[in-house]
Amino acid sequence: MARHDPTGRIVHIALIMLALAAVSASAQAAHDPTTRLLPCCRVIAVDAAASQLSVKDERTGKVFQMLIRGAGGKGIATGRSTRKAMSSTQYQPGQTVFINESGTLAAVTSFPVTRSRKDNIERTSWTMETAVTLSNTGRIDGTTKIKTAEALRGFTGGVLVGVTDLDGNILHTTKLHTYGVDGTAKPGGKSSRTEHWSEVVPKDSLGKAAAVVIWHSHQPKNRFPGAMQWVKENWLCIVELYKYLKPDSTQRTGDSTSGTPPGGAWGPPTPGQMPGILDACKNFFN
Repeated sequence: MARHDPTGRIVHIALIMLALAAVSASAQAAHDPTTRLLPCCRVIAVDAAASQLSVKDERTGKVFQMLIRGAGGKGIATGRSTRKAMSSTQYQPGQTVFINESGTLAAVTSFPVTRSRKDNIERTSWTMETAVTLSNTGRIDGTTKIKTAEALRGFTGGVLVGVTDLDGNILHTTKLHTYGVDGTAKPGGKSSRTEHWSEVVPKDSLGKAAAVVIWHSHQPKNRFPGAMQWVKENWLCIVELYKYLKPDSTQRTGDSTSGTPPGGAWGPPTPGQMPGILDACKNFFN
């Protein structure tokens, strides 16, 4: 187990938390008050070669060293003899350090903090999936995939990411990133897309960060103005297609033997019609 060095200068780490891999501090307190982790100190320097952190107690002003056992591993390190090299990107000066009352248990967030989540958005045919990484520099990188499996219905979805402390309190949220997809039957549309985005978390929030959370939501939009604009932009195409599809007015009745529909013939356009249709509909087919 972790213990205080007799000189009071080195504290062995009994617990290293990576993205809240263990029970939160509030939950620990409910079971055993002696294991409750409280914020007391801040990292002031990182010595990756020695797998050691210089930490300042903000209550007393004293500076001591934290030796990271199991450094470089993932999840929970238990202070056993096995040691791996600590990366210089795992920790950052300014980070909050949590220690229990007796000083036998301590925790500090190991970067990068990662999280992924996949949700159905209101129906099983609409899906969103996001993976995020928070680095020790404060940069949060996200990749969001959005998809519809419906032929005639697309949707707009939003993703919001929050950074939390050890107890799950929200320290910072990103802006809402929204992306839309079209039904699979729409010509030229996209029924699925993958977007990469990034933001920077403020330093004061980064210092207390322990985990990230992801929320997906439906962000419906009024598409009527856009639909009217589409009609306006493609009006000549609509007119030319109507001329092509309009039944021949000279033929009023159907021919049961030839299969001609009532109201006129619906045959292919004549060679003379094609240039006009292609020119009028060039934007529609691009």
